[in-house]
Amino acid sequence: NIYTARPQMDLAQEKFTSLWQCSYLMQAIYLDLYQLLLNPGEYHRCANLECSNYFLISGRRADKRYCCNRCASKMGKQGKTYRPHKEK
Repeated sequence: NIYTARPQMDLAQEKFTSLWQCSYLMQAIYLDLYQLLLNPGEYHRCANLECSNYFLISGRRADKRYCCNRCASKMGKQGKTYRPHKEK
C-alpha cells in the first residue's frame, strides 16, 4: 500500500527532502511502519509519569528522557529534571 507514496522535491533548492506525499492516511501509517522496520532503533518511555508516550532514541541524544519539550518543561518546573553529573 505504499507503492504510490513519493518523496517531495524542494524545487527552490533542487533536492529531495524527508517529506513524503501520501494519498491517504493508512498509506502514511504503512510508510512509517516500513521506515521503522528498515531503521530499527531503541524506544524509551517518557520520564514524565503523567505521559504514556514512547519515543525513538537517536544516536545524537542517547540520554534523552522526555518525548517532547512540554514534558521536559513540566518536569523541570516540578524540580524533577534529570541532569547527569559531569565528571571532573
